[in-house]
This record gives sequence, C-alpha cells and structure tokens, in this order.
Amino acid sequence: MPSAAEPALRGYAKGLGLKTVSFGNIAAAGPSTVTPGATKVTFDVTAQVAGRTWHYPGAVAVRKSARGALAVH
Repeated sequence: MPSAAEPALRGYAKGLGLKTVSFGNIAAAGPSTVTPGATKVTFDVTAQVAGRTWHYPGAVAVRKSARGALAVH
C-alpha cells in the first residue's frame, strides 16, 4: 500500500511548488478511520519553502477498487 501513495506524494510536492521535498518513514498504519475499506499510510514530510525548512507528519488513505487498482483517497 505505501507504494500506491508515491504518485500522490509527488503530485503534492509539484502542486505546492516546493523547492525540495522528501518523504520518509512511509508505512502502512492499519485501517483508515476516515475512509471505509482503506489502509492508512503515514509518512514524514521535510519541505523547503522560501528559504525555510518544515518538518511535519502526514497521512493518506489508500483503497483498492473492485478491479484491484489502488487509489489514494
């Protein structure tokens, strides 16, 4: 499941126009409490914006469709 989150995390960085961004400690953390049937994927973010560096935790829900495709919700 963590690998399914990778394209969404790259889109996150591009959408915010971050100079640099890295994601670490990406792990499946059990069932999502927000999206039924999904797995919660947690990660740590380090981002550089306007000369400052920010560190914060993040999470997404990854769900498998009826056809087996994984998607971030």
